[in-house]
Amino acid sequence: MDKKQLRNTLLLVCGAFIWGTAFVAQSVGSDYMGPYTFLAGRSWLACAFLLGLMAVLRKMGRTNTAAEPGFWQNKKVLAKGGIFCGAALFAASAAQQMGIGTTSTAKAGFMTALYVVLVPVTSIFFGSRPGVKLWGCVVVSVVGLYLLC
Repeated sequence: MDKKQLRNTLLLVCGAFIWGTAFVAQSVGSDYMGPYTFLAGRSWLACAFLLGLMAVLRKMGRTNTAAEPGFWQNKKVLAKGGIFCGAALFAASAAQQMGIGTTSTAKAGFMTALYVVLVPVTSIFFGSRPGVKLWGCVVVSVVGLYLLC
């Protein structure tokens, strides 16, 4: 295994660890505050972290402002995309937080993990043809969801 593959594997494990432990934090947080308050606090904390990271990267000279020169040109499309993506992310996050407050962390984690299966299935509507393995995963996931619920 080369260094790049090892680094990428460790980053995936780290991401899965953070994602998994976040369910425990969300479950405990739902005991003390409502779903929208928790979601707002989490979002503002992430915003502050990213703004700080941007400042550090800019100071280190790690940003490339010429990478996408046309990206900021069409501000109307950029604003529409941001609004629609933000609304979808808000709706999904709020529904997840409400669900975590009313069920166990394990059930919420399993149901959220179904995104991994549902995203490729929705790609059918965009002209993609999923393979047999994906359909096997869908069947096993739906059976698991049925047994869980």
